[in-house]
Amino acid sequence: MFETLRPRLVRHTDESGRELFDVEGAPLPDEVRRRVCHGAAVAATVLFDGTVAASWTRTSTSGTAGIDLCPFRALTGAQRSAVESEALRLLAFTDPGSEHRITWSPTE
Repeated sequence: MFETLRPRLVRHTDESGRELFDVEGAPLPDEVRRRVCHGAAVAATVLFDGTVAASWTRTSTSGTAGIDLCPFRALTGAQRSAVESEALRLLAFTDPGSEHRITWSPTE
């Protein structure tokens, strides 16, 4: 079955020389990869439709636990609400006795 799709796919080669396939016009993940991969470490990320849309970090000060979000692209109001809701659920689990705070950096 794959061989029937091969003529319609764009071919790339990775750093190891392996052949990679993609659909025509699909964005390459290289810029996002540079932003979230630091050596062997990978930043905490937010996914929408299978693509990285933002990174996040957890913060804590006396009595307040927070999540700082850094979007990589513009997010819809519904997407931002979904991220904030999930972040608040995470903080309720990790810091149940603290005040919770969500902050957004400007879109990069």
